[in-house]
Amino acid sequence: MEVNYSIARWNNIKHLLKLNFPNLTNADLNWRDGNTKEVLWAISLKVGISRKELMNLIENAPSLNNN
Repeated sequence: MEVNYSIARWNNIKHLLKLNFPNLTNADLNWRDGNTKEVLWAISLKVGISRKELMNLIENAPSLNNN
Protein backbone atom coordinates (compact mmCIF):
# COMPACT_ATOMS: atom_id res chain seq x y z
CA MET A 1 0.00 0.00 0.00
CA GLU A 2 1.47 3.33 -1.09
CA VAL A 3 0.52 6.32 1.05
CA ASN A 4 1.18 9.94 0.23
CA TYR A 5 1.39 12.64 2.87
CA SER A 6 1.20 16.40 2.60
CA ILE A 7 4.14 18.37 3.99
CA ALA A 8 2.04 19.54 6.96
CA ARG A 9 0.97 15.98 7.76
CA TRP A 10 4.54 14.71 7.39
CA ASN A 11 5.71 17.35 9.89
CA ASN A 12 3.14 16.03 12.39
CA ILE A 13 4.23 12.47 11.71
CA LYS A 14 7.89 13.41 12.25
CA HIS A 15 6.98 14.90 15.64
CA LEU A 16 5.09 11.74 16.62
CA LEU A 17 7.98 9.51 15.54
CA LYS A 18 10.57 11.58 17.40
CA LEU A 19 8.49 11.35 20.57
CA ASN A 20 8.15 7.58 20.26
CA PHE A 21 11.64 6.86 18.94
CA PRO A 22 14.18 9.40 20.28
CA ASN A 23 17.01 7.66 18.41
CA LEU A 24 15.64 8.96 15.08
CA THR A 25 17.55 11.90 13.65
CA ASN A 26 16.38 14.71 11.40
CA ALA A 27 18.26 12.99 8.57
CA ASP A 28 16.24 9.81 9.18
CA LEU A 29 13.03 11.79 8.85
CA ASN A 30 13.91 13.88 5.80
CA TRP A 31 11.21 13.63 3.18
CA ARG A 32 12.25 12.09 -0.13
CA ASP A 33 9.73 13.15 -2.76
CA GLY A 34 7.82 10.38 -4.43
CA ASN A 35 9.14 7.53 -2.34
CA THR A 36 7.03 7.20 0.79
CA LYS A 37 7.50 3.45 0.90
CA GLU A 38 11.30 3.76 1.00
CA VAL A 39 11.23 6.44 3.72
CA LEU A 40 8.91 4.38 5.93
CA TRP A 41 10.92 1.21 5.31
CA ALA A 42 14.17 2.93 6.39
CA ILE A 43 12.53 4.33 9.52
CA SER A 44 11.04 0.98 10.46
CA LEU A 45 14.45 -0.70 10.12
CA LYS A 46 16.11 1.91 12.33
CA VAL A 47 13.52 1.63 15.12
CA GLY A 48 13.21 -2.14 14.92
CA ILE A 49 9.56 -2.54 13.99
CA SER A 50 7.87 -3.73 10.80
CA ARG A 51 6.65 -1.26 8.21
CA LYS A 52 3.12 -2.46 8.96
CA GLU A 53 3.57 -1.68 12.68
CA LEU A 54 4.94 1.75 11.76
CA MET A 55 1.95 2.43 9.50
CA ASN A 56 -0.43 1.35 12.27
CA LEU A 57 1.27 3.74 14.69
CA ILE A 58 0.97 6.62 12.22
CA GLU A 59 -2.60 5.91 11.16
CA ASN A 60 -3.89 5.33 14.71
CA ALA A 61 -2.24 8.32 16.37
CA PRO A 62 -5.08 10.39 17.86
CA SER A 63 -3.34 13.70 17.23
CA LEU A 64 -2.89 12.89 13.53
CA ASN A 65 -6.32 11.56 12.62
CA ASN A 66 -7.82 14.98 11.93
CA ASN A 67 -4.94 16.34 9.83
